[in-house]
Amino acid sequence: MKVIGAGLPRTATTTQMVALEMLGLGPCYHMRNVLGDLENELPHWKAAIEGNARSRPATGRRRAITPS
Repeated sequence: MKVIGAGLPRTATTTQMVALEMLGLGPCYHMRNVLGDLENELPHWKAAIEGNARSRPATGRRRAITPS
């Protein structure tokens, strides 16, 4: 199952992320992942905005499930 839980800042998105991971629907991807690694994350967001989204290799990093 894939879940997208989108929310504005300060609307319990971190709580939602933790709950989803506890239910086994993780790992979850949170916007703080982007802020913590701008050099590697921003090119993926830029490509998506430009309509050139590409698959990301499975690296054990958090995947897009709950951006906020």
